[in-house]
Amino acid sequence: MDVLIVDTTRAINGTASAITNSVVARFPNPARLILVTRADQAREFEPPPTGADIRALPGLPGDLEAASAVAELITKYSAEFPEAAFTVFSFHHRVLGRDGDLALLDQQITTHSLRDHVPHRVGQPGSSWPEQLMPIGDALNALEEALRRAQRHPGPRSSVLKTDLRTHLTVVEPRFDPRYPLARTPRLISMLLQEAQERGMILQFGREPQISVALRESTEPSAAIQATPVPQPQSARVSAPTATPAAAVPATAVAAAGVPAQARAPQPIPDPATATRSWHFANVLRQRRLGPYPEVRHDLYDQIITIARENQGSSSELTVRALARQAVTATRSAAPDHFPRRKGESLPKDMYDWRGLENFAVQVLSRTELALGEDGDPLPRDASIWSTRQAPVRQPLPDDVDIMFDAELVYEIVRDCLDVTPDDIVHLAGAMLGGRSVQNADHVERVLDHLLRHGRIKGEPGTERLLPTESASGHDRT
Repeated sequence: MDVLIVDTTRAINGTASAITNSVVARFPNPARLILVTRADQAREFEPPPTGADIRALPGLPGDLEAASAVAELITKYSAEFPEAAFTVFSFHHRVLGRDGDLALLDQQITTHSLRDHVPHRVGQPGSSWPEQLMPIGDALNALEEALRRAQRHPGPRSSVLKTDLRTHLTVVEPRFDPRYPLARTPRLISMLLQEAQERGMILQFGREPQISVALRESTEPSAAIQATPVPQPQSARVSAPTATPAAAVPATAVAAAGVPAQARAPQPIPDPATATRSWHFANVLRQRRLGPYPEVRHDLYDQIITIARENQGSSSELTVRALARQAVTATRSAAPDHFPRRKGESLPKDMYDWRGLENFAVQVLSRTELALGEDGDPLPRDASIWSTRQAPVRQPLPDDVDIMFDAELVYEIVRDCLDVTPDDIVHLAGAMLGGRSVQNADHVERVLDHLLRHGRIKGEPGTERLLPTESASGHDRT
């Protein structure tokens, strides 16, 4: 009988328990069930599944941290179950690929992706609407009125972010205010959207965490009475949600208000009195052709890692430009049809700056010394972009390559601004990841730690400022 390990450290908040229940339903009665979670997810397992052991990891663990934790658990439980095989479910590439510390183990290990166990965006089996809060009919009427007020005109180009729906609903119907206990029912908004979609009232666009909602365009007297479900656009991806990184890093983030969108048209410069710190950081990156592309950047990293891994051992040489182009093509294919914006219309996929994203990929691959010269040694960070574009890519990629890529963004902000302090961690998260959550801030801290460990930046004595080191300051691309 197998020991079952479920690693939900890259799951979106609120889904870890449902994901685990889905896995356990398919693999009942294991010799032992072990849950690997983030510290902020632990409350989702109250009470935990019967007989389960829980290991909570701090912050937002990366691929190698998750692989190390899983390897440690396998080593521990091998003594208790010497004849058992281990079945591991995870979103992390390094766990699924049995890399890092997992590669050192002799135990029989089978890995599976958790992608198939993610609950649907519009609800989950077993959820029930709290009629004591309000009848579902009243809730649907409130949803229709809230969307009509929020949308300037029907259709996806003025859709409303799901994360903003609670605010719009509360204006129309005060019973949605979370001060009411039943208004805090888990997945309340998801259940409401599920019911609305089944009745043909709404369309949904994108995927976590960029779901947006719009009233269905109709000439009927009321869309609420229609019974034909509207299919939701699906967008496959080869990597797990960030959560994302996020992912994962996780992963795919909603573009924060005030952060320049990645559109082809030039972005208007805001009033200096109202421009946010995050906007200024993001604008530094735009001027340096380094993003920030918060909606797809970590998806791009996942694709780079996957393509490079698949090319290992191949007779064909993978160049920096070829890897960048293939990764952007795969990222574009998996992207949602529209990218929601907190202000203004949604950005259609075809209007996204995909060519700029390809140039960005070339930049970060070149600046992280992954391009090899004719002698087989890495080309320096300040090598001409014309010499790195057609250079072969170093294989295998470093384990922390996603942190290395984001380190180039943070380094450029530190080098340009010369006044970054610990107070700016949340602003860096807003600029780079489109949100200021604890997980996003933890990711920025890991990137800063990487830069400090490698001597790229240093703290100025007597102040809280970060400065680039002299040896790393000559970093302009030619």
